[in-house]
Amino acid sequence: MVVNGEWHMGIGDPTVWGWSITALYAAATVSCAALAWRTHSGNSAEHGALQRRAFWLLLTTMLLALGVNKQLDLQTLLWLKARVAIRSIGLYEVRIWIQFALIAAVAALGAVVYVVLFKLVRGAKLGPKLALTGLVFLLSFICVRIISIGPIDHLLNHSVLLWKMNHLLEGGGLCILLAGTALSHFQSALPVSRPAAPVEDAAPE
Repeated sequence: MVVNGEWHMGIGDPTVWGWSITALYAAATVSCAALAWRTHSGNSAEHGALQRRAFWLLLTTMLLALGVNKQLDLQTLLWLKARVAIRSIGLYEVRIWIQFALIAAVAALGAVVYVVLFKLVRGAKLGPKLALTGLVFLLSFICVRIISIGPIDHLLNHSVLLWKMNHLLEGGGLCILLAGTALSHFQSALPVSRPAAPVEDAAPE
């Protein structure tokens, strides 16, 4: 967490909404891990099983890291250190351009991650694709939140009724992802339809 402009080890968002978002991260992590295990314990020879298992394991790892970081706020520590480094080498006056360059780099990295994950679920049912959509939404929000610019920071901290925009956007992405995992659990529980064996013609008498 940040105190007087400096990062200290502690809970970054101890509010009800902050812990609610953390609980969503935990639920999504457990759900993805269960799907990875279900794919592992199922028919490994099934077409695309290895790809789907890798997909759910990657999501499990990413969500676990993001959930821990939600309260430790490690990205703020990195950004504060980066600002000090930029100031020390005399580039603080052009920091806005450095921010834009970082946004472009993060966007490019996000595009690569999306392509890799999309290839893993290409040809899969709707559930994994919906989970991937939620992840993209979530990561887009996090990237913008990390590389904060004044007007965007103000918008994210704006309250809508009882919720801040950052809670709505982050929670919304997690809810879409959870909907995808729930649908995947439902779809994997359905019996697999297999093509009927061809009926041989009766031998002529």
